[in-house]
Amino acid sequence: MGRNWLIACAAQMGLVAGLGCDSRALDPMDPHMPGDTPPIDPAAAWIAFDSDGGSGRDIWVIRVDQSARRALITEPSTEAQPTFSHDGTKLAYASDRDGGVMQIYVMNLANGVVSRVTQRSGGAHDPAFSIDDTRIGYRSGDSVFTALLDGSDERQATGGSLCCAGGGPEFGGPVFPSDGQSVIYDDYNAIYAVSGTDRRTIVMPTTGEQSHPALSPDGSTIVLQATCAGDDAARSLWMVPANAITPYSCTGGQRISELGTDATHAAWGPNNMIVWGSVRGGTNSTSPVLSDLVLWQDGKLRTVESGTGDIRNPSWSPPGTTIGMW
Repeated sequence: MGRNWLIACAAQMGLVAGLGCDSRALDPMDPHMPGDTPPIDPAAAWIAFDSDGGSGRDIWVIRVDQSARRALITEPSTEAQPTFSHDGTKLAYASDRDGGVMQIYVMNLANGVVSRVTQRSGGAHDPAFSIDDTRIGYRSGDSVFTALLDGSDERQATGGSLCCAGGGPEFGGPVFPSDGQSVIYDDYNAIYAVSGTDRRTIVMPTTGEQSHPALSPDGSTIVLQATCAGDDAARSLWMVPANAITPYSCTGGQRISELGTDATHAAWGPNNMIVWGSVRGGTNSTSPVLSDLVLWQDGKLRTVESGTGDIRNPSWSPPGTTIGMW
């Protein structure tokens, strides 16, 4: 393929000098056409998750191939809901380390230095970085807020919901599409996208749970957790289109989690991989409960982590993320 492209490139140069030829592809040993995205090595990415399998509820990291497992944050307090920045330099999470309710913190992955983002009296949870990593989104009560990484310029991104008075972690965190303008969120019963004052329905409301959306890297598909008939109150995971309206995820979506398991808080990673926390034969509505870290890829399931504690809230790093030793 590289040799054929060299011939095509030489022909193009006679027509439009300086355009259409990527110097990378002039190497005849390079199998990729110009503009191709080389396959991502999943072992170059980390999965962060929280677990009680150590000194308390701490944050751990592991590779997809189960190597390099280590405790990243171990404190007497609770640390949970980790999420990587898009540039792979920071990790946001929720913690009650300063006493009282959970707040949002950001760790520098090069040196382990932690700074506090939120100061909300009602607490904050489920952080997510904006697409350019300049802001942090989070839930507080039943609304979504964003702030700069130092906690300043806090803005409310969504209004309160009437479905679940009091709010709390039954709501999922916000999702920021690549357009840089909209926010995808749930109100526990439905999934929406909001941009300014305009709100678009992605999954229509129901009396059961439809929450914790995660967006595919190409922006075309959402995976969410739902309670469906026949699952004995356990949550299951469903794929739905991101740019259409699905009346009900349990009938209009594609199921990816196994029957007989409670599957929660999915995270979409490289190479069409999705990871989540899973409990077999029960639910993780209470803690602690022994659970697994399950990975889905193109219809196939395998277990990444099992038998080490109550595992929840996984998040993918960008490939190539480096985590320092401190």
